[in-house]
Parts: sequence; C-alpha cells; structure tokens
Amino acid sequence: VRLKWHYGRHGKTLTSIRDEAARARLLAEATELIAKIKHDHAFEPAPGPLCDWCEYRDLCPVFAHPEKVAAMPPFERREDDGVRLVESFAEIEARRRRLKDELKVVERERDDVERRLADWAEAAGVTTVAGERAQAGITIKEDIHLPTKTGEPDRHAELDEEAKASPLWGDISRLDAHALVEGARSRRWGGELLALAESLLARYGRKVTTRTVRLKRRAGLDEE
Repeated sequence: VRLKWHYGRHGKTLTSIRDEAARARLLAEATELIAKIKHDHAFEPAPGPLCDWCEYRDLCPVFAHPEKVAAMPPFERREDDGVRLVESFAEIEARRRRLKDELKVVERERDDVERRLADWAEAAGVTTVAGERAQAGITIKEDIHLPTKTGEPDRHAELDEEAKASPLWGDISRLDAHALVEGARSRRWGGELLALAESLLARYGRKVTTRTVRLKRRAGLDEE
C-alpha cells in the first residue's frame, strides 16, 4: 500500500509505504487497542498536546473546573469553594517549604555546635558538660565500616569473594559485616582465623568515630 499526502500550500508531497508485514503489525496494534478499550470501564482522562484544541474541555474532569473559574468575574472566583481550598493548600505548602528551609539551617547550626561541643569535651577529658539550663552528655565511639553494595559495590564484591574463599565463611556467611567486626573485636576466633579476620578489616574496613551529644534539661527549670 502506497499512501501520498499532497500539501498544496507548501508544494510538498509525502509518501508512506506499508508492506504486508507493516500492515499485519498495524492490524495487530489496532485489534489490541480495541480490545483494551472494550475492557476498560474507567476511561480515565489522559491529557496530551491535543487538549488545547478540544471543544469539550468543560466536560472533562481535568479541565472542567479551570474552565469554569476562568469564566467567572473576580469577586465570584474568590468565593468559589474549590478556589479557596486550593489557595489555602498553596499557602500551607509555601509555609511548609519555608519551614523545611529553616529546619535545614537549624540542623546545620546544630551539627556545628555539636561538633564543637564534642571537640571541647574531648580536649577537656570530660563526658558531661554543664550549662545554666541543661547539661550535655558526650559519647565517643569508634567503629569499623565495611564497603556496602550501594556505597562501594566493587570493593564490596571483592570483600565478599575473598570472605567466601576463607575458612571464616561458616561464621560470617552472606558477608555479615557485623559478625565479622564483632568476631574480630571479641577475638571469637584464634590463630589463623583471627589473623584472617583482622586482615580483611584492615584492607576493607574504614574506621569511623561517632560522637553523640545528648542534652538533658537540668532539674527544677521549666522549659521555655
């Protein structure tokens, strides 16, 4: 089948050719679409580029209310329940975004003061620092973090393969990072196994120091 479109205004002719295979595909696609339409009882709207030329926008759930509101005079538009609800929701969303931005600033300030407080406590050799209205308890913990599938997939795969080939695998099957770290720390194994576990941790582990500050309000003071 050869189809020709003549565009007289532009002086152009476009030709489209459909062979037997193309016609069979087109027929199959049309048949599938018809079957889908017959089984679809919801008929949900599907907005697209042609909606701007649609003459039934006032009947469409996507455009019916915007079309109605656009035709209203300003004083009547402000009294529409839908308009008022959307405006209220928009104001709340704007306030929510502002609060989220403010919270990010507060979190950064908190992290900075927490770091400085932990530094001060460590330098002073204390674990509790007193304030006028509260006191802060500082916990310093050293741990070993091993590569993860999401964070360092290549190094995780290397460690996994090496652990599988070692006698440790029976105790840390599926590369249980916690079991490997705790086993080496508590010296669960002896001799070669312990040396192997420590070797894996030395080559793949990363020492991480966690410092936690917990604030406790001093007794007898009301919260402001």
